[in-house]
Amino acid sequence: ELEEQRKSVVKTIESEHQRLMKVYGWTEKQLKCEYHTTYGYVFRVTRKEDQQVRTSKELITVSTSKDGVRFVSERLSSLSEQYKGIRKVYDVRQQDLKQKLVSTVVTYLPVLDDAKELIAALDVFVAWATVVRDSPHPMVRPTIRTPETEEEQEGNKSLITLINVRHPLVELRQPVYTPNTLRLTDDANALIITGPNMGGKSTFMRSVGISVVLAQAGCFVPADSADMVTRDAVMCRVGATDHLAQGVSTFMVEMLESAAILNAATRDSLAVID
Repeated sequence: ELEEQRKSVVKTIESEHQRLMKVYGWTEKQLKCEYHTTYGYVFRVTRKEDQQVRTSKELITVSTSKDGVRFVSERLSSLSEQYKGIRKVYDVRQQDLKQKLVSTVVTYLPVLDDAKELIAALDVFVAWATVVRDSPHPMVRPTIRTPETEEEQEGNKSLITLINVRHPLVELRQPVYTPNTLRLTDDANALIITGPNMGGKSTFMRSVGISVVLAQAGCFVPADSADMVTRDAVMCRVGATDHLAQGVSTFMVEMLESAAILNAATRDSLAVID
């Protein structure tokens, strides 16, 4: 009902607009009808064409500025007040409906929270499935063991075994990728990698860290085979940077970060230091 009233008023305003153009010989380009936040609906002409406004008895000037002269007719002024009244009632009813809607939605918050959690989990699972499906090389489901089961199985001393492990992002960009194999055990629980620049040392180390994170998160791993004991943390120190403002060199940053890893790591942690 209010919308119909509003449309009726707007249509009448347009009719008044057409009447003034006909009476004073203005074109649509010369005579503009617009809504002003202070004055409501007004007409506007440029200052070059305001002669007829100043000499007219039915037109009332409300403001003059660089962009032209704003004025109203008695009919437009009355219609503008009608429009304001309708809009005020409309806004009040709209606010009431909005409040009722919010009050109703609030009662469903527990259901919406559950739906949000389910959708978030589904989003992750679909993303993992997409990665596995679109991987240029097969990905494998890892075998995960806990430190407790590892202690019970005295014959199995393997901590992390990754056969032909790959970096999931690098292999997307490289047509030829050479995988690497890692075996860490209780007796050999550290690996030092040396080699020339651009030889793949950093990529190998990062592929190991990423594979452990993916495996413990529940995703397939970019390798031919993956077997590992769960890690309580994956701590990384990679890249090179400095803090000149603090007077800390690149070497000092590396030492501080490495020291932080050594102080925080446990026997069940994986440390990747490049």
